[in-house]
Amino acid sequence: PDSADFSGEYGLADISFDLAVGKTEENGFIWAFGTVQTLPTATNEDFAGKQWRAGPEMILGYTTKQGILVFFPYHEWDVAGWSDSDYSVTSVETGFSLFLGGGMTIGSLPTMSYNWNTEEWTIPLNLQISHTAVVDSQPWKYTLKFDWYVEQPDAFGPDFMFRYVITPVVDNPLGDIFKRGG
Repeated sequence: PDSADFSGEYGLADISFDLAVGKTEENGFIWAFGTVQTLPTATNEDFAGKQWRAGPEMILGYTTKQGILVFFPYHEWDVAGWSDSDYSVTSVETGFSLFLGGGMTIGSLPTMSYNWNTEEWTIPLNLQISHTAVVDSQPWKYTLKFDWYVEQPDAFGPDFMFRYVITPVVDNPLGDIFKRGG
């Protein structure tokens, strides 16, 4: 066909989260180990993985007054659910952020992934800029991200993506449990 008929789809996708324990050392070295998981919570069949997925994660980094370097590999397998498909995907976020002052940062943190079942890569080049500001005594982080995909799994994979992310900066209620003497 000369053209394809695409219609808009709306809904909530599966929810992913991680739980890790780590530390920032006095010399600026950062480490953490934990688990990443995805719950089958999608409200739309087109966004549903139909599986509970889980796997290990590790974070290594180094921070200075000028910026931060990070290496964050993680892997998920299908654990349970109603989908018959196998899932085995390794992802790696690696990059840097430079602290510009005044709550501003600029950097690159692409998420590259490899699907072990289809033997396909997703590789973006990434640029992002963010600003952290306090609004009514609540800190918020505003981030503008641009990804250009040099490799995507199929003809329908994205060539590029713009994202605008708004994140509340909140205290970790479990943080005091893991602090020494706190």
